[in-house]
Amino acid sequence: MYLILGSQVKDVIGAAANIAERLSLSFEWRDSSYWGGDYALARDAAPFAKSLKLHVNVDVVDGTPIFDEHRAFHLLLHVEACAEEEALVKELAPLGFELISRKFH
Repeated sequence: MYLILGSQVKDVIGAAANIAERLSLSFEWRDSSYWGGDYALARDAAPFAKSLKLHVNVDVVDGTPIFDEHRAFHLLLHVEACAEEEALVKELAPLGFELISRKFH
């Protein structure tokens, strides 16, 4: 299952640090124009998921939302191969994240 969680939090670096601490995982920082510039990637998000990708939902070139259907959210957290949806959503809710999309592969 593929999830997207959204947040109004403006500080992507602080959000990544808070998620990493709360879930006991590590993010590495990468750069991609597709993902809006710098984004945080956790390749091993066990037991919750295969990986997590956190990015700002704003195109660095023109300032428009990268994912227009989620324009209400400043940060998006993509969850690949989610194994523990309920637990993950519960853990991240206090950090300002909410489930906004669920897709079954």
